[in-house]
Formats: sequence, C-alpha cells, structure tokens
Amino acid sequence: MYAKKEKDRSRLMKAALQEIPCDLTVSNVRYLNIFTGEIYPAQVDILDGVVVRVREEGQETACPSREIYDSGAVKPCCSPLGNYYYLHRSPRNRKCHGH
Repeated sequence: MYAKKEKDRSRLMKAALQEIPCDLTVSNVRYLNIFTGEIYPAQVDILDGVVVRVREEGQETACPSREIYDSGAVKPCCSPLGNYYYLHRSPRNRKCHGH
C-alpha cells in the first residue's frame, strides 16, 4: 500500500520564494494554465518531487536549481486538481507524470 510522506512545507516555501535552490528545473516545457486555457513556454522548478514554481521560459531566478533538464517541448497535460504534469514524447507511453 502507498504510504504518503509528509512534506516539509517550510522548505517548499523557501524554494518557491527563491531562498534555497530547487533540486531540478525542467526547461523547454509547454505549460498549460488550466485556469486561463493558455499554453506557453515555461520552466518548472521542482524540490523533493513537488512543483514549487513555474516560470516563463527565459525568466531568471535568484537561486538556480542543482540540475537542469531540457524536456524538448513535451506535450502538456494537467490534472483537474491543478497539479502540473507533462507527457512523455513517446506516442506509445502516454502516462502523465508529476507531483
């Protein structure tokens, strides 16, 4: 059975406010804003497996991530709960991934 781990919210907030570096930045993403319906190029910053910040492509950050991954403009997908996901580029593997 899946055991949910408690996230350190203060650490996530510090990363969102650019006070500490994120683990990973996924760049070259086509971000789908589920509230406005807009799709635009973005960078997604992740800490401890959680999306903490979404920036427009090229927007600078005060505290760069430890790693940067270029996604190659994968196709957008989203959850009705507002989580931000992306699809693998392979047409055979259409699973959503994200947190």
